[in-house]
Amino acid sequence: MKSTGVVRRVDDLGRIVIPKEIRRTLRIRDGESLEIFVDREMIALKKFSKMSDMDDVSKELVEIINANIKKTVLITDRDKFVAGSGNLKKKYIDSNISRYLESVMNDRKTLFESSLHTVELIENEKEKLSYVIQPIIMNGDAIGLVLVISDKADITKLDEKLICVVEQFLGKHIDGDIMEINDIRGDTKNVIVEAFIFGEIATLEKETINIITLKVSDKTNSILAKIFKKDHDEFNEVMDNLKVGGWYRIHGNVEFDTFAKELVLKVRNMEHIASKENKVKDEAEVKRVELHTHTMMSAMDAVIPAEALVKFAYNLGHKAIAVTDHNCVQSFPELYHTVE
Repeated sequence: MKSTGVVRRVDDLGRIVIPKEIRRTLRIRDGESLEIFVDREMIALKKFSKMSDMDDVSKELVEIINANIKKTVLITDRDKFVAGSGNLKKKYIDSNISRYLESVMNDRKTLFESSLHTVELIENEKEKLSYVIQPIIMNGDAIGLVLVISDKADITKLDEKLICVVEQFLGKHIDGDIMEINDIRGDTKNVIVEAFIFGEIATLEKETINIITLKVSDKTNSILAKIFKKDHDEFNEVMDNLKVGGWYRIHGNVEFDTFAKELVLKVRNMEHIASKENKVKDEAEVKRVELHTHTMMSAMDAVIPAEALVKFAYNLGHKAIAVTDHNCVQSFPELYHTVE
């Protein structure tokens, strides 16, 4: 490890200032996350990349895409090329991306060039390539790029569609250890839970921010989850993909919310997953007929709606069910219309 000869004093809040020249050389941007490492008396700072948790996935994806289109496929994080496959990959892997690619990432624009065109992918190295470049967006942040390049004029719209699929997968893919909601005891960073949405999906739309509030449960416990979106189009896209009863893998930070007055999971990313419901089966040859059940019309004794009760029995293969609510027949209309 190289010494810079720079000495900085720690202030009363435990902060130190990284010299501007070092930040410029290492491309440390304002607001960028740094990971802290400790080794005895040494403290080391490393730029944090959201792509680092997806190295294996990225390498597999580029190999699959390359096998299908026979062109060089590359993936970057915010600073360098992290995965590649194809005859041009050796030049790029582990090289820093150019400031031009940085601007493409920050502008969040897709570039498509089917003819040979002069482009600078590595700083100060211009070359003639055909290409398609797609930024990877995760929870509203640009975290990298997907590229298909060729030294021939043979980039097609199919290549563009393929890397759009890769971008969407990487932008939504969440990998890591799953935590049960019941094990959350306080403020916790980088939590991943698998849970379903229940109750009403609440929204708050303003000019500066849009907030989605969800009630989620993994059957061990439940927690409020909040999604924040500045862009209204992104807000609508998220709303289109949320469904009460749907299961999701959710990644975010658990923090005490001063508005809700409780712990809230602040969502950074989420993806739809297959249901984890354990389906109850009645495998008896002769099905039973339950003669003693209650619906939510039995005060303090049951919470299940009459319709849900009938559908549950029907899915088990039962031919009949007896509803014995306390001192009322208020569930009769709902029962009648459900069977009807």
